[in-house]
Amino acid sequence: MGERLSGTQEVAGSSPASSTFAPPEPVRIGSNLIRDRLGDWCERAADGQEILVTRRGKALIGVLPATAPRADSWLQAALRINASHGHLSPAA
Repeated sequence: MGERLSGTQEVAGSSPASSTFAPPEPVRIGSNLIRDRLGDWCERAADGQEILVTRRGKALIGVLPATAPRADSWLQAALRINASHGHLSPAA
């Protein structure tokens, strides 16, 4: 038989793990691809999918359902993506 552990176990993450909220990342699509199939992407946005339109890797615009109250999260996502590609420097 294996050795039994006693005492409190250390667990990484929050307590409980489901207590933290991270908004889902939007689908990234190039401007040429969205232009070619705009109707399909509009349907996906209407169904709740958030879309980030890019050009040459830079975030241009966000497409989200008209009822989505998360414009601030879009700004945060665009800044994070651009900063990860070296296009913007986060404020110090």
